[in-house]
Amino acid sequence: SYVDEQVASIQKKSGYEAITLSKGKQLVCAKGAQVVVTAGAAKATGSLSDLTEGKKVAKGKAVSTDHSFLVLKGNTGVKATKSATVFVQGQYSIK
Repeated sequence: SYVDEQVASIQKKSGYEAITLSKGKQLVCAKGAQVVVTAGAAKATGSLSDLTEGKKVAKGKAVSTDHSFLVLKGNTGVKATKSATVFVQGQYSIK
C-alpha cells in the first residue's frame, strides 16, 4: 500500500538497513549515503571516503570490512566480489 511504501522509505532514510548482496550485485547509493561492509568482499564503484581511516578509496579498489564509507557522488557504492553483508544508511537501489 501507499502507507507501507512511505514507511519503508522513511526507514531507509533514518537508519541502517542490512542488505545481502550476492556476487556481482551492486549497491547503488545516493550522494551522502553511508555504507559498511560487515562480511564478504566488495569493491568501490566510484570514489568513496573511508571515514574510519580518513582516506579516499578509488573506483575498482577493495573496500575494507567494518569500515564506514561515505558516498561522495550519487549513483556510486559497492559491488560484491563475493557474497557480502552490507549495512547502508540513506537512499539506495540494487542492480
